Amino acid sequence: MSVSKFKFRQKCPVFGKYPYNLSESQLPTYQDVLLCYQFERFGIGRLRGDNYEPRSKEVTEIVAKKAENTFKKSSIPIVSHTRVVQMLTTYHKKFLTLKQMVLRNPIGLSSKRDDFVSSAGKLFDIAACKCIYFSSCTCPKVRKVPINEQPFLLDQRTTRIGRIGSVDLPETKKITKKNERKEKLSKRHSTSTLTRKVSARTRDHSDQPDSHTDENNVGASHIDSSKNDGDDEFSLPSSKTKQNTLVLEHTALAAQRFGVSDRVAALIVSSAFLDAKKAGLITEDQASFVTDKCKISRAEKSVGVKLQNTESIDSVYGLYFDGRKDNTLTQVSEGEKYYRDTVKEEHISLIAEPGCHYFGHVTSPSGSAEDETEAIWQHLQDNSVDVEHLEVVGADGTNTNTGWKGGIIRKLEERIGRPLQRVVCLLHSNELPFRALFEHIDGVSKSPNTFSGDIGKLLPYCEKLPVVKFESFPSCQLPSEVINPTQLSTDQAYLYKISEAVISGQCSSDLASMHPGNMCKSRWLTCANRILRLYISTDKPTKEIKILVKYILTVYPPLWFSIRFNSSIKDGSRHLYAAIQRSRYLPAKLRKVVDSSIQQNAFFALPENILLSMMTDERIEVRKLALDRLLAAREAESDTINGRVRCNKVPKLNFKANTYYDMINWKTITLTVPSVLCSVSNEELIKGLSGDTAEVWKFSEFPSHTVAFERIVKLVTEASSKVIGPQSRDLFIRSTLKSRQQVPKFSTKSDFINKFDTDSD
Repeated sequence: MSVSKFKFRQKCPVFGKYPYNLSESQLPTYQDVLLCYQFERFGIGRLRGDNYEPRSKEVTEIVAKKAENTFKKSSIPIVSHTRVVQMLTTYHKKFLTLKQMVLRNPIGLSSKRDDFVSSAGKLFDIAACKCIYFSSCTCPKVRKVPINEQPFLLDQRTTRIGRIGSVDLPETKKITKKNERKEKLSKRHSTSTLTRKVSARTRDHSDQPDSHTDENNVGASHIDSSKNDGDDEFSLPSSKTKQNTLVLEHTALAAQRFGVSDRVAALIVSSAFLDAKKAGLITEDQASFVTDKCKISRAEKSVGVKLQNTESIDSVYGLYFDGRKDNTLTQVSEGEKYYRDTVKEEHISLIAEPGCHYFGHVTSPSGSAEDETEAIWQHLQDNSVDVEHLEVVGADGTNTNTGWKGGIIRKLEERIGRPLQRVVCLLHSNELPFRALFEHIDGVSKSPNTFSGDIGKLLPYCEKLPVVKFESFPSCQLPSEVINPTQLSTDQAYLYKISEAVISGQCSSDLASMHPGNMCKSRWLTCANRILRLYISTDKPTKEIKILVKYILTVYPPLWFSIRFNSSIKDGSRHLYAAIQRSRYLPAKLRKVVDSSIQQNAFFALPENILLSMMTDERIEVRKLALDRLLAAREAESDTINGRVRCNKVPKLNFKANTYYDMINWKTITLTVPSVLCSVSNEELIKGLSGDTAEVWKFSEFPSHTVAFERIVKLVTEASSKVIGPQSRDLFIRSTLKSRQQVPKFSTKSDFINKFDTDSD
């Protein structure tokens, strides 16, 4: 009897359903693959005998291949077969554990079984692309979901209404022709390379003095050449041409990325072709490969325009911005002549989150909130960016951005006509108390790169001092479990290493010779590096240095690395509470200085941000408390108030609070619903916040800091000093970002070989 005709009479004790095979018209859920596992297991046992028990690995392989075939039928790229088997094995083990518990106590575990059944209704997602918003997807091309299949995959991940239909003949015809073109192009390239090598060998043999050519050979050669003349795949150009038809896109991207001039790039490319000619890889007939600087310049412009057209953003979910005054290269005219000049301009970089996707920069006539808001809004309108889906706006904590009455965020809310979730960079907020404490102890800064106090005067030369025996701080500790050294910059890695050295009381010679970073009053991370470096070189450190060192080791680096590697806005309020708790050891006078700075920048103490942290808390009682407050806020909002722009003043903090959600007095504030939850229904809130485990919400993807954003700001500054005009700057920025995305690093040949494997060009 075949498996398909075998009727199973035993229901699954967990799902309460009979086992069944996977459907070919819909992507499978976790429940589907688990019941299919039982279907295949019983079927194999039926075919091979009642006493035969198939191995788990055998059944898993069958079910995994069926699930993969369903995704492939939908033309959706999937993860590797090993990963699919691993996912299925892991979830099946959870199923077996729950099944045994249910068989022992079916009544007592009914709620746990219901939760498992509910979670099993989600898609068994083996798609290679896990991005929620396909518009901001940064996955490699081979992992991207085709545009035609994106709505279907989104439907299968949510409502699961769509079905896999019959074969789409027009689309299949397009794919077939595309594959044929690729195969023909690959064949042409391979045969052309072979022909060039044969031609080079023939030319070498003809140069030998003992070579002879008789009349028959001449005739044969004539016949062979006549045959090849009509075959485009095997023949080489018969005459030299001066036109270079190569498209040097990757060369142009690399030249802009590393600041190589067009003249130098052209010389390098032409020299590489000269070496290829000497090695016999190309012939003299292909002298057109020689490149000049104009060719590189045209390629740079062509790539930039192409990137502008293909990387446009239709809608934004999170808008992060930051401004900086840059020395900008410009062109001035005197009569009929033009000269280059450098002026100061206010540039505002714009980033779409999640994903840190650059979509432009604007120039403001001044640094006022009104002018910068107008520039940002005009850019959104000129590029037809849909702001209907905009939920989050992020910036640093300057008053120009965050003013409750006249700040840029407030003015953007007024233009859009509804409130937005405010995200103020936590890393900047972590620096401000340290700056306040330093200036209170040592004095304010004297210039952009120097300080006026006794400690500040020693910082510029601290790395030249020898290391002495110093006192350790064993009571301090860094969050080592979240550190990923590959994601740290040079200054950040130095902060971690020097902090470990001071805590342990031992400094290696390699660390002593490292540079702690340049002095700058806006770079308080390097200031902390230099204070620690000065401490390990001081025989008898003063009381003031010890106070700063202990604060740095107790508060600044631990919080910095925690924020850096737990960067979601859901953790923002918890980080703020940790800053308060870590600074409680200070004496009352210094604690007052630090508390004043924390209070001014406690934007994650806004009730809307605290509610997001409560919603993702591991404790169910905290999540239920958040649910009660959210439902009460929605009930209290009338039709005339709901959606109106509200004043977001930072509430007064309770520095004696025992939990992060008690940092503010909830009775004295007007409770409002977070903007990121406006599209979430009450039923979804109740379901997501009443479970035993914390739900993963979409707003968790938005970062609470602007580390990745700072790289974009730095790139805008670099472009301002190299090219003239906003259009040229934008082309330069997009080209550099594209090159970094294609080849993030190039230390070994394998870094570049992987590019050939994934590039369809």
